[in-house]
Amino acid sequence: MSTTKSEVEVFPLDATVTVEISGAFYARLTQLLLDHAMTKDAKGISAAYDNLKSNEPQDAYEYHLLTLSILIREIEAQVKKENKFEKIDETTFQKLAEDSDLSDPQSQSQPESQD
Repeated sequence: MSTTKSEVEVFPLDATVTVEISGAFYARLTQLLLDHAMTKDAKGISAAYDNLKSNEPQDAYEYHLLTLSILIREIEAQVKKENKFEKIDETTFQKLAEDSDLSDPQSQSQPESQD
């Protein structure tokens, strides 16, 4: 019988790393947050955010809502810190939103197969 212990690499809970992401990936994360949030009606979303102001998440919905909200907030803080926000005309933004069909995964570019 072997007495050698194998080791496993873990990411310590108190450690932090820097990750670079594109604006396109940020857009995907915000869409993920919206899709998750919209699994409840407006009252349910509001109640969840109200609860999270002073309590720990009560269920998986609140836990994931909080996780995505914190991630997006941290990304936005970094974008602001690096002065990378751009101002565009509101009508341009509305046109971009209309032209983009984020509900159709096939409309988004996919990595090519490595076969």
